[in-house]
Amino acid sequence: MAPGEPEDVFKVTDRRRRLDDDDAPRPAPAAAEPPQVAPVDLSPAGERSLAGLFMMLASSAVVGLTQNRLAAADLREGRRGLWLRALDRLGLGFDS
Repeated sequence: MAPGEPEDVFKVTDRRRRLDDDDAPRPAPAAAEPPQVAPVDLSPAGERSLAGLFMMLASSAVVGLTQNRLAAADLREGRRGLWLRALDRLGLGFDS
């Protein structure tokens, strides 16, 4: 290379697809105002009841008990206790 010529060390190629001026997208026509819609209350009426709280606590307790009994069965070489056998008979157990 001659001392006055720039080196082509780093070359950038623009691969974005640009539209020509004659193919420019046209703005969408202004739409009329959307109709006013009243807000809808999506929460069920009985969602915040005391019975719902008890159901949530009971289901959490059942999940915790099952996790505890699975861990205990692992320590006893896979021998399942009463709780896990009952779940198996009901078809709710984890047959591994």
